[in-house]
Amino acid sequence: MEPLVLDLETVPIDGYADHIAASPAPPTYKKEKALADWAERSLASKLDKASCDVDLGRIVVLGVQDGTDVEQWACETEAAEKDALIAFDAAYNGRQLVTFNGYAYDLPLLARRFLYHGLKVPMGLWPIDRYRTNHIDLYEWLNGRGLTSAHGLSWYAKRLGWAYLPDDPLHGGGDVWLAFREGRMDDIL
Repeated sequence: MEPLVLDLETVPIDGYADHIAASPAPPTYKKEKALADWAERSLASKLDKASCDVDLGRIVVLGVQDGTDVEQWACETEAAEKDALIAFDAAYNGRQLVTFNGYAYDLPLLARRFLYHGLKVPMGLWPIDRYRTNHIDLYEWLNGRGLTSAHGLSWYAKRLGWAYLPDDPLHGGGDVWLAFREGRMDDIL
């Protein structure tokens, strides 16, 4: 059976700001203005990264590639996300997965979303033992599990001559969130 390639696009969950607090200021910060500025910057930074937090992000597009067949599930609502997780579980069925940075992000987030929806986490998704699994994380493979320099997927695709979508309108997580808020799901898919 061929491996299943997996990719996710995420946005923050509804009400994510209620779960975020500013980091404590360094002890050298004493003045009220400096403390307030620190808290504002700290909070803004965490809010900007909420879609990348496995407990504060949710899936808006779940995509898999099986050989040449590509399946994408658009998840404009959490109910649609739950349906996509169920459909993914059927397609996955314990197969070998291929991801890019899946150990650090895709698989933990995917497992959390199963849990938050009250679904059983499929075997092989969590917990992940990166040294004894048949999952292939291209990011880890390309950087020797952190022993060499690391780059993003588009960098490797260009450098290694892999087929890639050069006219992709979105360039990162912030772009996905903006497109989602503006109702541009076609740009995300």
